[in-house]
Amino acid sequence: MVKASPPKTTKKTTNKTKQTAPKKETKLNQTFYYDRKKLVYLVIFNVLLVSFIYMIISCLSNHGYLTSKIMLTFHLLVLTLSVLALIGSTFVAIFPQRLALLTNDSITIDHNETLKWTDIDYAKEFKAHYIYPQHAIALHTKEGVTHQLTFMQKMCQNNVFTPFSIPLYAMTPKDAEKIRKIIKQKCKYKDLIK
Repeated sequence: MVKASPPKTTKKTTNKTKQTAPKKETKLNQTFYYDRKKLVYLVIFNVLLVSFIYMIISCLSNHGYLTSKIMLTFHLLVLTLSVLALIGSTFVAIFPQRLALLTNDSITIDHNETLKWTDIDYAKEFKAHYIYPQHAIALHTKEGVTHQLTFMQKMCQNNVFTPFSIPLYAMTPKDAEKIRKIIKQKCKYKDLIK
């Protein structure tokens, strides 16, 4: 008896090439807020400031040094401005405001006009020295690019804080590192802090 050999099966090996779709850029929609802890410190500072100014005005008034209406008006104006600063800082401590919104195409700082990444010539990180060192990133726009600036932005036009600056000192260190990393990916970056 002859054993029948099993039928030959031919396995066709198909060379399947996996086609990978081109990588899509991940959608960026990152919002950063002011650091609540720093805002609470600002409220405490403003409470102390208002108390101090009130005590000075009371002391001057009790000792008869506020004799003219001009002096009294000036002191009341200073007290009013410090109370308004206290109200403002209390409001933003309770309801933290948006510091920046970053998308794939643009950045919006506070509630200012949106700035496109393509309009930015370069970003420069710096440290300003006022009462204490303040780290920030100044976004320098390309020549010829114009934006409708707010009053505060107009005041910063000829300052180290440009009209489009990100106050790293007002953020948590974690958020400051995140925003720094995104900006480095989106435009030319000059780091003056070493």
